Amino acid sequence: MRRKNSLNAVLLLISVSILVPFALQAAMTVEITAPVAGSRLVPCSDIELTANVTTEGETIKDVRFYYGLKQIYIARAQDAPYTATWENVPPGFYTIKAKVTDSDNNQVFSDSVGVIVGDLENGDIIYNGTFDCGTSPWRTNYGGGASATFEIDPDGYLADSTTAVITPNNPGTEDYHIQIYQEFPVFAGHTYYVSFSADASSTRNLGFFIQEANNGSYDIWGSETVELGTGNTEFGPYEKPVDVDDPTARFLFNIGGDAGIVYLDNVQVIDPQVAAVEGPNAAEVPTRLLLSQNFPNPFNAMTSIQYTLPEESDVTITIFDMTGKKIRTLVNDVQHTGDYQITWDACDHTGTMVPSGVYVYRLHAMSRTTSYTSSNTIVLTK
Repeated sequence: MRRKNSLNAVLLLISVSILVPFALQAAMTVEITAPVAGSRLVPCSDIELTANVTTEGETIKDVRFYYGLKQIYIARAQDAPYTATWENVPPGFYTIKAKVTDSDNNQVFSDSVGVIVGDLENGDIIYNGTFDCGTSPWRTNYGGGASATFEIDPDGYLADSTTAVITPNNPGTEDYHIQIYQEFPVFAGHTYYVSFSADASSTRNLGFFIQEANNGSYDIWGSETVELGTGNTEFGPYEKPVDVDDPTARFLFNIGGDAGIVYLDNVQVIDPQVAAVEGPNAAEVPTRLLLSQNFPNPFNAMTSIQYTLPEESDVTITIFDMTGKKIRTLVNDVQHTGDYQITWDACDHTGTMVPSGVYVYRLHAMSRTTSYTSSNTIVLTK
């Protein structure tokens, strides 16, 4: 009987250590008031971001703004009114969130606000595919000693005047030794339609890929190789069905292995299942369960886990070690449709951290109509 009482006491302490931060967070709220959900904004312009914060006496450290499933940082505001400037925003469909942090490092996220920047085709999930606003958020990746310059020609001749120019300085020996890419989520059961304008200084191949980027296997969810420099500059649309959920996939062009200069413009990846962002509260209602990779990962002490619920569900999120032993239950509650973020503090109620290693976090959500389960691995280092 004494052992049972001791166990109950430990469980109570753990419950308190988990619930206290959430109780503190409940005293703060944050809401994005600008831009307005469903707005269509001018590309390559500065966008004012404003959040309204309510508290019950907490001292606010700052409000930070993010976009996308990976919570890409935009800007920070430290004083009320909490306003910041998002500079030179390229064309794209954006889902924006604000995060308020108080002086005790309690954090709360706002609901999502969806906006359109530029005159985009419905369902286009590529950012700055016309290269009107420079090269961002496209990135470069090199291997095998390869290198290249990636710049914009304001007097290009493809789809419009602004054309991306990728000049291999050292092309390497493989096509993947020079890449330009950006990250976007793909979903099982969705079909993606890829099109672009392209040319080259000499006849050469150009490949595009929808590819896994995180676990080192580089699985390919869709690809196509075309020949440039033959007079044809319009390619696609290429139909690429995907049968996996990958919230951190990459869309990329392989440009290595050949010294020919590549010209690119009007890159589009259309997902017909992505609705246009129109009207108040548009793009706020999720259509499928999504459990994102924790961040940071690997982590030391604390990491955040984000997930999306398509409908009201009975939710549990549990941490297991690699033997299947349950380490911690982070969520056990009924939650409404929407986006959520929780924090795993790997220290127990005594301040002792669980051992370094690989763990699994599993989300199980049961609604009135169906049941969902999704899991990811998580790496703890000391």
